[in-house]
Amino acid sequence: MHYEELTNDYCEEDSKNVERISLAGCMRLMYCLSSITFLIVFSCATIGKNGIVCLLLSFSPSCVYLYLFGRQIKRRIKIVHAVEMILYGAVLSVFLAGNLEYIFSLFFFHFCSICFVKDVREILLFVCSVVVFFYFFLVVAYVEEVSKVLPMAFVQMNEKKNKNGYVELPLVDSTSFLNQGGHEADHEEKKDTGVDKFRYIYANDILEYMFFSLCSSAGFSSTENLLYAAQATRQNFLSIIVLRNLICVLFHMSCSGVASYNIASRVNHKSMNGCVANLLSVLGCLLSPSLFHALYDYSIFFSSLSIPTYQASFLTLLFLYCFFCMLLIFSVLVRRSAKGGGEPYA
Repeated sequence: MHYEELTNDYCEEDSKNVERISLAGCMRLMYCLSSITFLIVFSCATIGKNGIVCLLLSFSPSCVYLYLFGRQIKRRIKIVHAVEMILYGAVLSVFLAGNLEYIFSLFFFHFCSICFVKDVREILLFVCSVVVFFYFFLVVAYVEEVSKVLPMAFVQMNEKKNKNGYVELPLVDSTSFLNQGGHEADHEEKKDTGVDKFRYIYANDILEYMFFSLCSSAGFSSTENLLYAAQATRQNFLSIIVLRNLICVLFHMSCSGVASYNIASRVNHKSMNGCVANLLSVLGCLLSPSLFHALYDYSIFFSSLSIPTYQASFLTLLFLYCFFCMLLIFSVLVRRSAKGGGEPYA
């Protein structure tokens, strides 16, 4: 018996797409360089001579969190892909979230501006609190979670490659052949996944998919740190950076991790057809992280108002509950995925 390498017309198309792939690589490189330049210029322009230091303080903790999570992954992740996902979240996601929140907030405040004033009548306090919660849920939390998960469009969850590059052929036939039925099936599969050619990052299991989602979230929350640091004074600058790195970054990354786990599990176990069905599926996967995110922001907002001590204590407990509960959910999902070998895709 002897072995012959099977070939098909896929290689012909791959050779035709060399120029397209090179162009895409150049565009990604230009985006990364321009994003890094923008972050450096922005930090120096808003903060001053300590802008570079503030930039490093904003991004370093999230990179440490990513390193600790990356140790759970068996396969070696390309650093270039991780950096690209961080920059997608740091610039694209922040820009998208900022603009969408601004537009939706204008529409929301036009009808419910009375609910966001400092001094609200006690009669309207309960109604206003409900309105404010839905504002944080729909306008802030959902928009930010969608913006953070949007760069995952570049990640392919179930790469299907022919692992058997060689097949055993009988001695009576020394010519390469292809099974016509199998070739047609492969052609149909290739045709169905043609719209996913822009997905150049491959994740073999749920842990890897969650890692790239955490990269996007790390970039998003780190840029938020930079924005808050630019508005801080010298007295509270250090406290803001430390608290946001210890609490906000972890919370953002936990929310994105839970959302990406839900999306990966939904795609792995259900076959969704149609753009609308896929969109509704993604929005459903973001429901629980967005709910905790809304309660998190809601408790922070009302704690800043002039409220009685017992209400401030309740909001503090609500804040801590959301933070630790999301961390616990994220930890359980990571442990479950790690014990299951990452739950590789079919």
